Amino acid sequence: MTTIGVNEKMGFNIVFYGNKDFIISVCAVQKYYPLSIKFINPATGKVLYNNVLDEYREIITMRFDNTQNVILLTSLMADKHDKERLLSSEKACVGVIVQWKDVVQKKQQKIAR
Repeated sequence: MTTIGVNEKMGFNIVFYGNKDFIISVCAVQKYYPLSIKFINPATGKVLYNNVLDEYREIITMRFDNTQNVILLTSLMADKHDKERLLSSEKACVGVIVQWKDVVQKKQQKIAR
């Protein structure tokens, strides 16, 4: 966990290993919501995922077929509060949890003919 202010950006460099399903959870104190979460390819700068397009979802599931380096970029938007007051004085803790499991491959069944 670390602290940031409203509209400040915080980035994490994460290596996602191939053939795994990932669950990424980002959280903060409720008054700082919504949270902006983006996944960016550091080599190209291309945005791989933006939660703005997903109604500011805070729990994201992803699967990578190949190992890939990704920047997770997050910021506190605090749309429902007085941003001037929050910008000048307050910081909030932001938590990020990354969980994974191996991709479960379904065994192909042989059909007797």
